[in-house]
Amino acid sequence: MTTEHQLTPIADDEINLLDLLLVLARRWRMIATTTLFAALASAAVAVLLPNRYQATAKVIALQRQAIQPIGAAFTGEKATVGVQKLPLMPVKQPVLEDILNSDRLMLIVSNQFHFPSLKAFKKQYEVKGAKSGTIEVSAEDADPKRAAAIANAAVAELGRTAYSLNLVVSPEINAEHDLGKIGSTVTTAIKLLEPATPPLEKAKPKRTLIVVLVSAATLFASIMLAFMLEALGNLQQDDRKRWDDIKRAFKGR
Repeated sequence: MTTEHQLTPIADDEINLLDLLLVLARRWRMIATTTLFAALASAAVAVLLPNRYQATAKVIALQRQAIQPIGAAFTGEKATVGVQKLPLMPVKQPVLEDILNSDRLMLIVSNQFHFPSLKAFKKQYEVKGAKSGTIEVSAEDADPKRAAAIANAAVAELGRTAYSLNLVVSPEINAEHDLGKIGSTVTTAIKLLEPATPPLEKAKPKRTLIVVLVSAATLFASIMLAFMLEALGNLQQDDRKRWDDIKRAFKGR
């Protein structure tokens, strides 16, 4: 008997799925209307948003390292004579990424394209580096040609800045066909893998995604509101009095 008496309140407190469905059935018009309105409103806003295009230029850092002749460590042979030169190999160069992310470079490029501020430029500019040495320089703009021009200008400025810092022997970014011209004494070079070209497809806005996310969020919020309204409608007299007191308190009465 004692066990049954203890289990009864627990059973009464369990959520009845039929009660939840009943609430949804009573409030479905409010839920559907609110969600539909949000979907239409978000679609209208998404249509009005201007297209944004992103262009990306890719460069890679190349480095040549001097090594001792094979067996020199065992024979005691000096490495001053007959030092072999490795070909230029891809390496990760964090300093080049730092240059591309520096305020100095970004300010030069932003002034070149008449950005209102450096902060505005940073919102449309991105640099990504990989362990392989590849660096992607991306620019975003409403004009696809301007986006490509900004990315290419940043790459060109990278070459000039690296040259001024004695990191490379030429301010020019080397294309594939120019690598053979690099002398054997050059230890570091920047190779242009892919110049930025005007993109054919927009990067933003993702209009469908905007509508789906807004509609889903509104649907969830309207369902929560339906349960809240149902709970307020079923308040006991004492609870209703407390609720009225809370409303009066907010109104300052």
